[in-house]
Amino acid sequence: MHKVVSKIIKTSVVSLISITALLLSGCKLAILDPAGMIARAEKHLIIDTTILMLIIVVPVLILIAIIIYRYREGNKENVEYKP
Repeated sequence: MHKVVSKIIKTSVVSLISITALLLSGCKLAILDPAGMIARAEKHLIIDTTILMLIIVVPVLILIAIIIYRYREGNKENVEYKP
């Protein structure tokens, strides 16, 4: 049962990524092709805020995965959780 659910999840994730890539490949990113001074400033603002967001979000997601893996129900040997 677990293998079937795991296979369904993997297939769903691959399908979602493929569909998203297909849909985004048809988009023209006009926002990253500035035509004036203000548009150039906005482009830099968008890029800077995206980088700052990734600096925060990526470590949080990695820590969530580590915490979930470390404190899962099946792990009985390396857990030092004492509420």
